[in-house]
Parts: sequence; C-alpha cells; structure tokens
Amino acid sequence: MKAPTIQGEKIYLRPLTAADAPRMTAWLNNPELTQYLTVEPPFTENQEREWVVSMEQSRTDLVFGVVAKDTNEHVGNIGLHHIDTGSRTAPIGIFIGAADMRGKGYGAEAVRLVVDYAHDKLKLDTIHSDIFAFNERSVALFSNAGFVRSEVRKDAHVKEGKSIDAVIYTYKCS
Repeated sequence: MKAPTIQGEKIYLRPLTAADAPRMTAWLNNPELTQYLTVEPPFTENQEREWVVSMEQSRTDLVFGVVAKDTNEHVGNIGLHHIDTGSRTAPIGIFIGAADMRGKGYGAEAVRLVVDYAHDKLKLDTIHSDIFAFNERSVALFSNAGFVRSEVRKDAHVKEGKSIDAVIYTYKCS
C-alpha cells in the first residue's frame, strides 16, 4: 500500500522511497539495532530498494518513514504488516534506526499516529506487536502507548542459533 503523509507534533510519517535505501541498509546492518529485530543481516542497498517497492505494491502492508520535523531527518521506520481487513487486525513494527535520535519520543509519537490511522482510516480494531522479551525499550514503548501484554510465547524466535521468548502486546482500538 502506498503510505500517506501523516503530520505529528515532533515528527511526520511519510512514504518510504528508493532514496532511503542507503540509510536503511546501514541501520539494518548494525547489530546494535538488529539484535532486537527478526531480520538477519547482511543487507544490500538493492535489497532495501526492492523491499520498498514490494511494500508499495503490497495489499496487506503499510510502511512509513519516521521523520524528525526539526531536522527533516529520516530517523526510522514503522509499519503495519499482514493487515487482515476481515478480522480487522494487524501487527505493528517499529525501529528508530538513528541511534542519536532514540529516547526523544519519536517512537511513541509514531506508534500513536499509526494506531490512530489504523483505526480511523483502515477501520482496524486490534493492533499487536511481537517483541523479543529482552527488548525492554520496546516493551516500555508499547506499554506506555496503551498496549496490554496479552501473551508470552516461549522459544518463539530463533536468532543466531538461540531461542528467544516473545511477548505480545495488544491494543484494542474500539
């Protein structure tokens, strides 16, 4: 799906473009970030450009670049994936890739903007996030955004040969 631009207070969300590929490639090849993500590096700029195109063409994914208003810098990505209009649900995923931009409230505002859009425009009822149990920052982000811890999945993921528990946080829009 082609993402709209959504204005917030400190950030705005915009469609990703092929020009974002170099920055996203650097982020996704940084183990400091990817230790918290289900993706496995390495990534190339060409793979990221292809991914952006695939997200635009998808009927069930909606992804945004998170942009700091004061600097106009693309600082991360957020998206709804595998949107199920029948059950009116979707998982949400986010990362702030620019390390110096973490802890400024951009992630919290991005989650609020996407949840509002999901409810108001996409008519979704439930948004959920699958978080590595050790990812304290994401647990705090989603808890503070009104998501409720709804499930713990033991050994839900395998990363670098190690089993990782996941916690599922759910937000009921209605």
